[in-house]
Amino acid sequence: MASAAAFFEGLGYASPSPSVHIIDHMLDVAIRSPAEEVTAITEAFTSSDARREDAAVLLRTQYDDAMTCIHNSRSHWLLKYEASPWTQLKILSERQLRTTFRHPALIGLNFGATGFVAVLLGSIYYQTGIDSTGALQNRFGALFFIIIFQALMSLSSLPLWEQDRVLFHRERLAGAYSTGPYFLSVVLYDLLALRCLPPLLFVLITYGLVGLRQSAQAVARFGVVLVLSNIAGATVNMWIGAALDSTAVANAVGSIYCLCSILLSGFLRSNHGMPAVLQSISQLSFLSHSFEALLISEFGFGATGFRYASCLPLCFPLLSCRYGALSRSCHLPLPRTYSPPPTSV
Repeated sequence: MASAAAFFEGLGYASPSPSVHIIDHMLDVAIRSPAEEVTAITEAFTSSDARREDAAVLLRTQYDDAMTCIHNSRSHWLLKYEASPWTQLKILSERQLRTTFRHPALIGLNFGATGFVAVLLGSIYYQTGIDSTGALQNRFGALFFIIIFQALMSLSSLPLWEQDRVLFHRERLAGAYSTGPYFLSVVLYDLLALRCLPPLLFVLITYGLVGLRQSAQAVARFGVVLVLSNIAGATVNMWIGAALDSTAVANAVGSIYCLCSILLSGFLRSNHGMPAVLQSISQLSFLSHSFEALLISEFGFGATGFRYASCLPLCFPLLSCRYGALSRSCHLPLPRTYSPPPTSV
């Protein structure tokens, strides 16, 4: 700046006031002066000390940038892996925990909603029993609602990658950590904190209130199925959120997939008799497998004492995911007196 000011003063264009910046003064001179005068100033600048000083600064800057690029290209991978992957995973996991304690809204909402819905469901289906004609319907309804709730809660995994995308790119390019430990830390935190603990809390509250099958093995199977169902739904939503840049579009796609999974779960419409193409598509519904597993856990493995109505083959087993698998596991009795209604011509 000093050389530029001296150059303009040497040409007779002294700054009118020390408070006026030299760049503003140069622009003012270039705007107000005739074209011939501006051309003369430009020609004088090409042979001035200020021009040579600017060229030296530019060359020095270009050299520094080039050396920085060479250094980064040679040492980027080494710098990125200075810490072992285990150390990176440990530090990133600790950061996830600190972030949770600072902003506990998401995990608090998950546990709060889980507890509230569990108590509400237990109150509605309180002690359904096994020896009444409505017990089977109540159990089917409770199990179906449970898998729907788990599917809806897994939608919170949709914005998992989008919310820290910019931070991840900056820190990874700076060599702070590699992609693998970051991916594992985020996935493990989401799966353990939000996909394992809330379903287990749901089991602890709901299972006894509803009066589902009372055995340690049945409770364990029930909890494992809920955890795996939640993990499966969260995994699909993570993939959707990572594949789509827009959070709004990801929410729409995730919601549509969730609705299709509910439709193909086997409760609203039996997969028995569906076209082969739709039966194959229904295999993509994680709720279909979850619902079948819950039914087999509740009514299979030698379960006894249930009172079945005469329309059982029409109303309930055919509404389940796969009647053959359910009947083989549960040994459901088929009434000899039942005959299908005649078809109209």
